[in-house]
Amino acid sequence: IVTAARSAGFQYVLVATVLPRTSLYAGSSLARDQFEAEQRALNNLIRANSAKADGIVDIASTSPMGDFSRVTDPVLYAGSLHPTAVGHGFLAPIFAKAINDLETRQLQ
Repeated sequence: IVTAARSAGFQYVLVATVLPRTSLYAGSSLARDQFEAEQRALNNLIRANSAKADGIVDIASTSPMGDFSRVTDPVLYAGSLHPTAVGHGFLAPIFAKAINDLETRQLQ
């Protein structure tokens, strides 16, 4: 994804970790515990940043959005999948910090 974004002309690329969910893709046979294990493994790869993104937005490590026990909370998630306006309120500052950190590094 990082290489494709750079090839498409994007100057900077930030990559976010994957939030928990209980809803799986149609036809998926993944059990929740298997999805959780794969999500954690993917997030660890993203955090390692081997793709050399300009920054990592680690939304999965935030409370309460990254907590699997909160994914069914309708205040935070719509349909146990997409963040609600309240959920986005927890995520927005994390994205803002990643963007500000990137801007700060570019000015140095």
